[in-house]
Amino acid sequence: MAFLIVALGICHSGVAATDGRSVSYGPADSMVLHNGAGNKFSVADNRDSAYPAENISAQPKPKGQIAAGKNPRAIVVDQSGKYAYVVNFASNNISQYTLDENGMMTPMTPATVWAGENPSSIAIHPSGKHAFVTNHGNHSISQYTIGTDGKLTPLTPATMTADTWPISIAIEPSGHWAYVVNQRSNNVTQYAIGTDGALSAMNPATVTTGRMPSSIAIAPSGRFAYVTNTGSNTVSQYAISANGSLTPLDVATATTNTTPNAITVDPSGRYAYVTNLSSNSISQYTIAANGELTPMSAATIATGLWPFSVATDSSGKHVYVANSFNQNSGGNSVSQYTIGTNGMLTAIGTISAGEEPLAIAIPASGKFAYVSNHSSNNISPYIIDVNGKLIPLSTAGTKPNFFASGIAGQ
Repeated sequence: MAFLIVALGICHSGVAATDGRSVSYGPADSMVLHNGAGNKFSVADNRDSAYPAENISAQPKPKGQIAAGKNPRAIVVDQSGKYAYVVNFASNNISQYTLDENGMMTPMTPATVWAGENPSSIAIHPSGKHAFVTNHGNHSISQYTIGTDGKLTPLTPATMTADTWPISIAIEPSGHWAYVVNQRSNNVTQYAIGTDGALSAMNPATVTTGRMPSSIAIAPSGRFAYVTNTGSNTVSQYAISANGSLTPLDVATATTNTTPNAITVDPSGRYAYVTNLSSNSISQYTIAANGELTPMSAATIATGLWPFSVATDSSGKHVYVANSFNQNSGGNSVSQYTIGTNGMLTAIGTISAGEEPLAIAIPASGKFAYVSNHSSNNISPYIIDVNGKLIPLSTAGTKPNFFASGIAGQ
């Protein structure tokens, strides 16, 4: 004989606990459920003495993903942590969301705003008042104001010309300069940012990169910029001058592993990490006082398959990599790492994402992470626990993020 206990939306079925979730007995034959995030929930055990409950355990609650447009490619969270924006490569628009204190995403009204053709990346001005989107298909940059409610409104003019196949954009920390990587023309376009948020071309308008540049990162000091060159297996290194123009360092490039695609610099400005698509690895570097990258003693660390992008949390303690390969267990996941005192990474596991995850955004609070999934057209939201591990965020908001079940006698 068996019966099913149901209480407070928690049902019992005998599935082994994972991710720190557990069930223990409390006073007076009650049960205490631990959700792995420091929260406990008590549930009355109304079994009868003839059929004692055994092997009651916890199981993650089914998690929800947030719908985006078609082929979401990049995602960003604003400095306040209240708003998120996703560029949708195939639907030529930007999905805009509000974020609540629990990390839940809610589409704004309107849910989308138009971009150019095949938008590929997005950056928010340090003031939080403007956003910029690169449009890969029509070689332009869309520019927007951000309202007090987080909604995007196109500037006048709505776009600025880039070079061929703009793929990545970064804004210098003071907010005076913006840099766009142009994949087909093998260069970076340089812009001044006006007080109204509008871009204007600098002189010179471009600086040369390696072959097929793919991403750009700027050091927190605002003194250096780095561009990954997918076709030449290098990172181009630049100093940022007082007038915002990029100048190659004395050592103009640093060597990577095969097919470098994305780069991040940690908040201290002492370390840089590059994902290498074809070699399924991260190249890790120290950054010298003159901005030059030097490989660490362990020059690389393994990732999942086809590591497309990389992000560092605001504490400078953790790194996350989106593994985008969509036909193998080594892809469709996020690799998680801790940053050691010497900057070297230590793997702490992987977690599943949607189909073909391409980008990761982490708010300044460091409490949440959001991953855009290119092929499943959605966003995977996560909580970041105290150890830096990602826990899928339930669409149930503040409800317990697991359900527990167990057979009460047989």
